[in-house]
Amino acid sequence: MVNCRCAEIQHLHGAAAQRYEREHLRELVVDGEKWETLFGCPETGRLWKEYLPHAEYHGGGPPELVQLSPEAAAAEFGWSPAPDERLQAIRAAKKYDPRVDPDELWRSLRARGIKIDREAIRW
Repeated sequence: MVNCRCAEIQHLHGAAAQRYEREHLRELVVDGEKWETLFGCPETGRLWKEYLPHAEYHGGGPPELVQLSPEAAAAEFGWSPAPDERLQAIRAAKKYDPRVDPDELWRSLRARGIKIDREAIRW
């Protein structure tokens, strides 16, 4: 089993990408037309996109795995997480600071259009 390294790495290539997604990540959305898959880390909530960057190679070549922001995942995959996943993604995207007042964080999330209950972000 692969340990979570989502905070340490932003990009994986080839066999390392396949191993990390198979042993650690959770599949969220598959886009068969673009041959891309959105994955989520069950520990940190970070989002990852697997894609085949070399269309000129047989089968698209080795896969690439890169981290995505929640906003990019929504734009590219139409991903709309459940409130608890949304909060995990926000924290993982470094928009969360443990020194921030929960009410202040709630107001800033609502201002960005993220609908989440105030109680869901108490820590």
